[in-house]
Amino acid sequence: MTPWRWRRQPDGLPSFHVTSQRLLNNERLRFLKRYDKEYYLAWISRTVDFAGPNYRKSSWLHHLYARAEDFLSPLLNSVPVIIHGEYYQHNILFHQGRVCPIDWESAAVGEGLIDLASLTDGWESKIADVCTATYVRTRWPKGAPAQFKRVFQAARLYMTARWLGDDPDVTRSAGARGYWTQLRKPRDRIGAHLRKDRNIVSLEILRSTLSASVARQSACSGNPRAIDNAH
Repeated sequence: MTPWRWRRQPDGLPSFHVTSQRLLNNERLRFLKRYDKEYYLAWISRTVDFAGPNYRKSSWLHHLYARAEDFLSPLLNSVPVIIHGEYYQHNILFHQGRVCPIDWESAAVGEGLIDLASLTDGWESKIADVCTATYVRTRWPKGAPAQFKRVFQAARLYMTARWLGDDPDVTRSAGARGYWTQLRKPRDRIGAHLRKDRNIVSLEILRSTLSASVARQSACSGNPRAIDNAH
């Protein structure tokens, strides 16, 4: 489905998110994984683990790793909804005037802006801005939450790390360069208020600390570490 076609049915995604909030206590949906701090941090950890030598030496990646919890915390501070999890264009069909998402295996309970971040990934900025504004008007008729920009930036950061942390061969390929650029840009914006702290801890020490935090989470289908270990 193209961006222009989505604009013809712009209220589908935000309306789904609004409706899904009412279903969170439904016993039939207890099987859905819930995105928590450990889940988000694990994808940053995987991205660093898979990074090539040049990126591993970058000071900005050190900083991102050190501040990962701060950068991603906005995703945990709002009321969650049911999300598709990989709401990319290739997972959406447009049939007889209806938007029909497919491939729901990544469905979960999490921040709804994750779906918007994946939907608009790679779109021209003008089109993405129009669709984002439409989403906001539909989901929040009285105005976007005060932290909307920070949450949306955090969602974009997570989705980029989710892509880079999926397969080491893809992570180190030439085709991943655009995603590495995206990973750095959100860090520059979200972390502007944190950059006064110039004390960068050793990346190896940070990896051990973050890995210990992730290890405390019990293995489950929604944990990328558990998925990785199962292969």
